[in-house]
Amino acid sequence: MKLDSLAMACCGRTTIRRGKAHTNMMNLLDIYTALACERPDEPALIFEREPYVGMRLSWAQLAARGEELSLQLAAAGIGRQSLCAVELADHPDTVPLLLGIWRLAGTALLVDPKWGVSVRRSVYSHSWPDASITLDPEFTVSLLNAPSSKDEYADLPEGAALLAYTSGSTGDPKGIVIPHDRLVTAIYAAAAAIVRHRGVAPKYIACSMRLSGYGVLIIHYMWAACAGAAVVVLPELNLRTAPGYWQTVADHDIDQIFLVPPLVELLNQLGAPAQGMRKVPTCISGSAPLSQRTQQEFHRRFGLGLLNAYGLTESMCPSFFGEYDERGMGRNTFGSPALLKAQLRDGNGTVVEGPGEGELELSGPVVFDGYYRNKHATEAAFHGCWLRTGDLFRRDEQGRYWIVGRLKNVVMKGGHSIYLDEVESAAFEIDGIHEVAGVPLHLPAGGEDIGLLVRFVPNSGLTCAVVAAELRQRLGGGQMEELTEEVFIKRARTFFYEVAGVESASLDPDADLIESGILDSLLLISFLAFIENLRGSPLDITPENLPAISSLRGAYAFVRLQKPDDELCGSFNGA
Repeated sequence: MKLDSLAMACCGRTTIRRGKAHTNMMNLLDIYTALACERPDEPALIFEREPYVGMRLSWAQLAARGEELSLQLAAAGIGRQSLCAVELADHPDTVPLLLGIWRLAGTALLVDPKWGVSVRRSVYSHSWPDASITLDPEFTVSLLNAPSSKDEYADLPEGAALLAYTSGSTGDPKGIVIPHDRLVTAIYAAAAAIVRHRGVAPKYIACSMRLSGYGVLIIHYMWAACAGAAVVVLPELNLRTAPGYWQTVADHDIDQIFLVPPLVELLNQLGAPAQGMRKVPTCISGSAPLSQRTQQEFHRRFGLGLLNAYGLTESMCPSFFGEYDERGMGRNTFGSPALLKAQLRDGNGTVVEGPGEGELELSGPVVFDGYYRNKHATEAAFHGCWLRTGDLFRRDEQGRYWIVGRLKNVVMKGGHSIYLDEVESAAFEIDGIHEVAGVPLHLPAGGEDIGLLVRFVPNSGLTCAVVAAELRQRLGGGQMEELTEEVFIKRARTFFYEVAGVESASLDPDADLIESGILDSLLLISFLAFIENLRGSPLDITPENLPAISSLRGAYAFVRLQKPDDELCGSFNGA
């Protein structure tokens, strides 16, 4: 069955109402089981990442291993419909473990092993998992709660495949229940959208990222199952592997690749075009805004079209997949949504008709019902039956959507709204700037301001003063000055605690940030990756990961938009 037809058939079998689902359920376990019967010997999972290089599992082997693990889970005391916290790992047993949990009609709580202590504690205390399961370094099952203690918390709906947290904050935990039927429907629709772009379904989908959470799991492993494709787990894309990445892609006949913008930028800087590429892979970018300059540089360097995708965990998977131009290169627009309906609502609460700008809202059969055990966050997330994304979008005359920025990334100056994305985009167009990240600043005397973290291209000759002058010309309006080294250092701890979400346990509160080398290491973070942490998951700095962070070298500066009479001026450059 073609993916377009399969997506429509799946949608036809599923009738979803707010708060209740009536289905002849088609779940992920059914899909893997069917593939094991129809294509028993075809590859489903191919490992080219240490320490499992060369390991290949067929669809039949995946299903059989899932059945084995299901029996082991039951023997360890895990009953039916249990919530199991799964420590995600790039391991051959990760998918079989999920299949084993689903065989017991259970739900997997997705846990990133790199979560900090407080995030893990918050998520566990909010969700009350029955057990914790790890695969690395060995398969272990730890029972956490007696069945009697769970009675009052047994509120997961029937058919829940996964429980994913987009925020582990103690005060506002945002867990999203992922039902089998909605997830399958969403992935089929997404896969069909890519087939419409490409013309055929992929055979090999590359996974180039660490399996850290819901997004990586869905966009690679679950997507591959719905498309009947094999997942090829390539070496993690980083500074070491980037130069040979495209050759690795060519050697494995990869059809589809998903890259977050920091990895696109990494390839733009270090990647080398492959020799003898037999297939032209479909390249998709998502999870964060993709700048037009980065996208165009990717096209220029590699001659491959890069599609700009957009989606939320709250809508199960990406729902916009961009479009190609007449040359086969990707446009910077997200295009129109697949499966879901979209509308814009302006600052006055009025739905925008035709071309215009406003907050993007989504509605449709795969939008979630609300945050798990968080009524307040759920109420804030919806405007009637429309999901509020929190993202400011623009719609053009052709009905195509373009992102402007996050609503919360707005700073008021002189009675005007200034979007951090606008400042970043303006700075990014200055020759000699490699990376930028805008940050909101709350002034001690009240009011708001904008800070801009900048990484210069080596030997560019740029200074804070030059950048400030150029931005004044490009943006107009208020004054731009630079922050003194003394004040920058004084505020560094607060900045990284409160803005970046660093856990207090990660840094010694009495440590001298300069002498300890921590501040220097933080300044050496690739800021395209840093901005993702800035607006997403907590950044946990430990002695173990400092060497990796410190491997990036360059000149950085902190430029600040501010009032002429502000006492903070001067300059700072970190090496």
